[in-house]
Amino acid sequence: MHDRRLWLVLALVISVLLNSTVRADDESENQPESKTPDFGGPLLTREKLLGNWFGYRPRLADRGLTVDSSLTQFYQGVASGGLRQEFRYGDHFDAFAILDGGRLGFWEGSSLHVRFEANFGSNINADTGAFLPASLASSLPVANGGAAMSEFVFAQKLSDRFEVFFGKVNTLDEDENSFASGRGLTQFMNTAFVDNPIAQLGMPYSTMGAGFSIMKEDRPFFTFTVLDTQDRTTSTIFNHPFSNGVAFNADLRFPVKIVDRQGHHVLGVDWSNATFVSLKQDPRFLLPPAGIPIAPRHGTWNLYYSFDQYLLTDKKDPEKGWGVFCRTGLSDGNPNPVKYFLSGGIGGESPIPRRERDTFGFGYAYTGASTELGPIISRLARDGQAWEAFYNISVTPWLHLTTDLQVVRGGFERAGTALVVGIRGKIDF
Repeated sequence: MHDRRLWLVLALVISVLLNSTVRADDESENQPESKTPDFGGPLLTREKLLGNWFGYRPRLADRGLTVDSSLTQFYQGVASGGLRQEFRYGDHFDAFAILDGGRLGFWEGSSLHVRFEANFGSNINADTGAFLPASLASSLPVANGGAAMSEFVFAQKLSDRFEVFFGKVNTLDEDENSFASGRGLTQFMNTAFVDNPIAQLGMPYSTMGAGFSIMKEDRPFFTFTVLDTQDRTTSTIFNHPFSNGVAFNADLRFPVKIVDRQGHHVLGVDWSNATFVSLKQDPRFLLPPAGIPIAPRHGTWNLYYSFDQYLLTDKKDPEKGWGVFCRTGLSDGNPNPVKYFLSGGIGGESPIPRRERDTFGFGYAYTGASTELGPIISRLARDGQAWEAFYNISVTPWLHLTTDLQVVRGGFERAGTALVVGIRGKIDF
């Protein structure tokens, strides 16, 4: 059963919003001047392919609804090594909407965040022999292709510095990083540079969650979340919630300036009392041959830390430029298949003159595999390493082409060092 109740709520809110938009022209004289971008312009210079929707897009944004959607296509192959030398094609569709309750006439300070994802085609993740997918986005939200509403979160600000939230939480953006995030759609593609894999066992990709955030300069400074340990990506969050335990996440994110340049540090901890017997349902992990259970274990924990630091910034915009990043993590090692993790690199906007809209990145990651998962997996698993370099070309503001090169070694014991090459095309609608 899918989240029909959530779809009905969303449909009702959008209906109210569209009704208010029809009256927009009559009320425009009483409204303050909008600073919302028009989204229009010539085809090759507009920000979105579909422009301003005949003028409705900025009107909807003025009244509280913003929608971003994209289609990303992947063509990747294992040129040498790994388990198999194959080239494969896959797609990922992503739509993310934010509804501002205050502008819609509901509670002031309320908002609704909704994400819909779909993937189809195939990918080379099982061909590399690594435990971490070389292309995370192409395996989400469902490993073998499918569609799901992976996020539906209602949030309410109780003050300028305190916000509470509840709903279907998507945990992929838990460890946001200026140079190594992007959900595998805009920056790096390998899981090791998109998220911290140390936290993926205890934190399902999409599930019921509730918590609060302490804000600083309108951004979360400290966030505490209570989560259902069952993954609910393709099912309703109300189907026997917390039947396999509860998980807690505490996340501290604070800005640091060095020589007047922006930087961020993230320190977090995850704890879960769930019983873990298998990882085969999680598309963020690959444990070939598929279906081998991990040793049964009650509860898990992990600690993680990351930072990003700009080294060179635009004088007009301190959040544009390039810099360095790092992620680290430590877990109990059982049932978590990753005992420790370290990654780092460099990335950001291109330093090439007149190519400021392009982005680049180079990173290295080391994954320390646990040796406490039982005799079968312990014989198969070994520490993994990954190198990745990408260059993202802005063909137009709404079309980006990324060339990507990866070297992956470790993971499944009989896999050789894999050379992975690929191209990614992203269209913003």
